[in-house]
Amino acid sequence: VLALTLGLLTSLGTATVWDVFVMAFLLGIVNVFDNPARQAFVQEMVGRELLPNAVSLNSVLINAGRVIGPAIGGLVIATLGLSACFFVNAASFVAVIVALSLMDASELQPIKTVARQRGQVRAGFRYAFGHKEIRSILLAVGVVGIFAFNFAVSIPLLVRSTFGGDAGTYGIFMAAMGVGAILGGLFVAHRSRPSSGLLSVLCLIFGLLVAGLALSPNETVALIIIVPMGAASIAFISTANATLQLLTAEEMRGRVMAIYAIAFLGSTPIGAPLIGAICAASTPRVGLGVGAAATILAAGALIYVALREMHSPVEIDAS
Repeated sequence: VLALTLGLLTSLGTATVWDVFVMAFLLGIVNVFDNPARQAFVQEMVGRELLPNAVSLNSVLINAGRVIGPAIGGLVIATLGLSACFFVNAASFVAVIVALSLMDASELQPIKTVARQRGQVRAGFRYAFGHKEIRSILLAVGVVGIFAFNFAVSIPLLVRSTFGGDAGTYGIFMAAMGVGAILGGLFVAHRSRPSSGLLSVLCLIFGLLVAGLALSPNETVALIIIVPMGAASIAFISTANATLQLLTAEEMRGRVMAIYAIAFLGSTPIGAPLIGAICAASTPRVGLGVGAAATILAAGALIYVALREMHSPVEIDAS
């Protein structure tokens, strides 16, 4: 409905920047309900054993769409006009609704739920931040989301201001990153054994690659680095997602994944203007460098927590 509304406003020539702000705000509200429910629903479809694979393959499909989508969008704009993009987007949701309606509910594997009652939001936060590993993962995702995952701000500035590129160059950069993201998602799906230890290593690799991008002497080197950086970024976020779901009790999963969505997606309103301001006050390289440093520090914190959990004494029930 939101995509259809924006298409109608665009086709009538009445769309304003404030309309876009309102549509984006309403889309955020939709995501508040959609994201946690969709994340928690994955295990019901595939079971606990295949959960990591499903999360990773979902990331692969999303990033494949990011590679293919801009090309299709450009073709639609060139042949049918800008408003047609929004109409095509709106129509694509019909396929999703039909697919959901055709699912055989008897084959789903229901997870535990809790009865609706007061104080469940507080209980969710208490549970998430009372669990050492879950807390450390959520905090790391929040830090990385704020400082490093603002590619929509940092990469266009790097392309234009540092390398003197244009929109075509930016498209090549994003396509290269998308290809890397697909490879990273396939790697995690193949490995299928997410853990806090693996997550900390991926976080460290991602931080080092962001630092490498910031220090790239030219456009060619940056393009070479951005492919594995895209792979590390999606491997990190997919592993964080799957690890959280496996660590969380079934009846708390929806609430924990809602907090995860806040940490990852909700960090954008803080991180985007912050990194934008840093880039404006210095250079895009500095903005990327800040993201790299924050990510490496987050990796250090994850490694510390993982090592403590490994060496913590096992409690034995004397009874």
